[in-house]
Amino acid sequence: MKRLFYIPLIDHEKCEGCDECALNCPLVLFDFTESKPRPSRTLQCLNGQICIEFCQKDAIHIEEVYLDELSLFDESLAFAA
Repeated sequence: MKRLFYIPLIDHEKCEGCDECALNCPLVLFDFTESKPRPSRTLQCLNGQICIEFCQKDAIHIEEVYLDELSLFDESLAFAA
């Protein structure tokens, strides 16, 4: 059986580093590197899309990924500590 995960991804060309996604995510799924947010603990995302709602630059989208497909993603993105 495949399990569905939601992976928040950030377009760093659009992102201005306002912190709104990180400050408003109830699961605290974002860390900061080089003054911009980076999704971490992404396998815990529940697809609430609060980060998307607070992003005024439309820099975040959420990918739906099945467990069998996780190998297609960069492991540092999906499994960041």
